[in-house]
Amino acid sequence: MAKKLFERYDDHFKTQAIRLAQELGPSRAASQLGVTTSILQYWRKAHQVKKKISKQDIAKMIGA
Repeated sequence: MAKKLFERYDDHFKTQAIRLAQELGPSRAASQLGVTTSILQYWRKAHQVKKKISKQDIAKMIGA
């Protein structure tokens, strides 16, 4: 049987992981969650981009 190469995580898990990394630091959070620090950094950057796009979309909708 083939070995599973990666795990998929839902958005809620990623958001909670980002919060944990802010509280404990990326290394401790990654260790507790069983993920790498680089994936936490990637999730944090992706989350920031997503938030920025959402704010821009809202501004366009209200005509600001």
